[in-house]
Amino acid sequence: MANSEVQPRRALLHRRVGGTRSGGQGRASLVVKIVLLVLCLLWLVPTVGIVVTSFRTVDAANSSGWWTVITSPLDLTQYTIDNYRQAWTGGLADSFLNSFAVTLPAILIPIMVAGLAAYAFTFMDFWNRDLLFALIVALLVVPNQVALAPLLRIYGDLNLTGTYAAVYLAHIGFNMPWPSSSCATTWPPCPRR
Repeated sequence: MANSEVQPRRALLHRRVGGTRSGGQGRASLVVKIVLLVLCLLWLVPTVGIVVTSFRTVDAANSSGWWTVITSPLDLTQYTIDNYRQAWTGGLADSFLNSFAVTLPAILIPIMVAGLAAYAFTFMDFWNRDLLFALIVALLVVPNQVALAPLLRIYGDLNLTGTYAAVYLAHIGFNMPWPSSSCATTWPPCPRR
């Protein structure tokens, strides 16, 4: 064999009944598209019902189904935004701001610290670097629930229970192993500067 280059096999093409060639890929038939469209619309029905009901008055929602809006969409007496106003003034605004106060730092701080740790593990040489990295990777195996009871006891001793600092520290601790290890294993091809 003078030429040992491997040539790829061509895909087997089958003829459809209609005479068009198909290799298993391509455009879907009209029937498939219609079935998928119907399934998508059916999937959206409960969500549309919830949204429509949220804009209806209590009497209208209790006396008829949300689909009656389709028969009389111009009957403006059945619509209201009081439900949203009541939810917003009843505590939703505080909960919304509280979610931002917890979520943004709880995501940004671990990402920044993990990036710094990954940089150190990738580009710096220090004593027991591999052992410390192995411990961080081993923390991926430990379920978060195992640490919750001792963590709550420590927070109680330090009077941190119920504070934002407790949430931030928990998120930093629980969310450090994965981004640190994933960044440290993907960065070695990057050039050192």
